Amino acid sequence: MKGVIGAKAIHLQSPQDRETVLDYKGLYIDIGAKDKAEAERLCPIGTYAYFDVSFEPFGEGMVVSKALDDRVGCYNLLRILQNDYDCDLTVCFVTNEEVGLRGSAGAAFAAEADIAVILEGTSANDMGDIPERFKVCSVNQGVAVSFMDRASIADRKLFKEMLAIAKEQEIPHQVKQGITGGNDAASFQRAKKGCRTVVLSVPCRYIHSSSSVCSLNDVDAQYALLDAFLKSREVK
Repeated sequence: MKGVIGAKAIHLQSPQDRETVLDYKGLYIDIGAKDKAEAERLCPIGTYAYFDVSFEPFGEGMVVSKALDDRVGCYNLLRILQNDYDCDLTVCFVTNEEVGLRGSAGAAFAAEADIAVILEGTSANDMGDIPERFKVCSVNQGVAVSFMDRASIADRKLFKEMLAIAKEQEIPHQVKQGITGGNDAASFQRAKKGCRTVVLSVPCRYIHSSSSVCSLNDVDAQYALLDAFLKSREVK
């Protein structure tokens, strides 16, 4: 069942209405029902609604889609699983990162990893007249390697190793400039005895929206850096 989010038409709004941002109670979803009874039959109270946005090419080498954070990470983990590495590898696809790291908490406790490499998307904040110091990272400039955020601090040796591998193998990369937000690294860093962590992010514009944008080159750079890192490990 498809619908359209509606609001009071602009020509029916008062001057006061036009100065107020609508909250969710001021919106409705028109599903084409002729009356309340039909609407409740087609969409009973409690029915979930979500944005119906397809994955599409967007400009040169870019894509637009909902939930690129963290679909890009899942995509690259699936690519990694097609390869063989001379090290023990456990791959975790986890949920609920944005609402308390709920999925990764259990995964970290069970995995008892020595090293955790977190793949995710992160806010680029590189558009318009944003001052340079507020740009977290830039789209199409490579995978962003984080040194810390509000939930975890990257292992210094792993951080430097990732940058060295990227430079040596000419993998496009950048250092994430902002320390806002958090990700699943926090769970792995704290579970049981803890483990060394590092985060590799794909810069995303309009993150957490129904139409997020990223560069396929950055997605490939995230994969290439993790692949190179795993190839450099030896079973001990």
